Amino acid sequence: MVSSGGTEGPVAGYAHPELLVSTEELAAILGDPKLVVIDVRPAKDFLAGHIPGACNLEWTDFTEPEGPKYWQLLPVSEIERRLGKAGVGDEGRIVVYGDVKDGWGEDGRLFWMFAYLGRKDVQVLDGGWNRWTSEKRATTVETTSREPARLTASIRPGVLAEKSWMAEHYDDPGVRVVDTRGLVEYMGAKLYGEARGGRIPGAKRLHWQKTVAKDLGIKPAVELEALLADLGTTPDKEVVVYCTGGVRSGHLFFVLKLLGYPRVRNYDGSFWEWAADPDLPVD
Repeated sequence: MVSSGGTEGPVAGYAHPELLVSTEELAAILGDPKLVVIDVRPAKDFLAGHIPGACNLEWTDFTEPEGPKYWQLLPVSEIERRLGKAGVGDEGRIVVYGDVKDGWGEDGRLFWMFAYLGRKDVQVLDGGWNRWTSEKRATTVETTSREPARLTASIRPGVLAEKSWMAEHYDDPGVRVVDTRGLVEYMGAKLYGEARGGRIPGAKRLHWQKTVAKDLGIKPAVELEALLADLGTTPDKEVVVYCTGGVRSGHLFFVLKLLGYPRVRNYDGSFWEWAADPDLPVD
């Protein structure tokens, strides 16, 4: 397996390198009927060109469109139905990819969703669409329909942080809360309709793109661990990641699992939900 910077996987030092797949490896298995490739980019980008055989599933396909749970996960039964309709079932290998340069870490958000559903054998394409096209690998504008499948969730509640859990644990000394937004958001700017500016008290900041190398692959473990150590984030703590709506934080969730962190939660309500509750504190 090849990781960022053309470094062989073992050299990169990830605890779980099997969660990443290289462009070379993916190219070699395209056409395998048991392989499901998911393009998480906006539909207009997918239709303009994508990896052959890929289906297009955006993170918003599985979220509440409005109301108090805006952009949080739909009921599990509905997620199961939508995935099954798209041909994503209990069997086979799933590879998720997105636009690493101009996206929001949507591939990590889908990885986290599958982790919550208990779906195993899910990987992220290292370098995403950007590396695939820079290497001039095969692309197509033709869409492929998959036969409907059945996905049966085996929910892992420990990878989701709900507002009630956050309110009880955000200041727990055994919990490290990490904000994956930009500095101006962390300091109080309201860029996306937040009810209040600021951050969850005690949260440390690690912008999600800091985990991405210049070639748009994931940075080697030693570099990632240094970034996390600066925040006092270590594998012995329970780590909770958030952003505005749980997408950029989904990317960091993936990175932490790649590094072998055993207890990681994504707060999908994130700062939209937190800031909207006047009973919750904001720094």
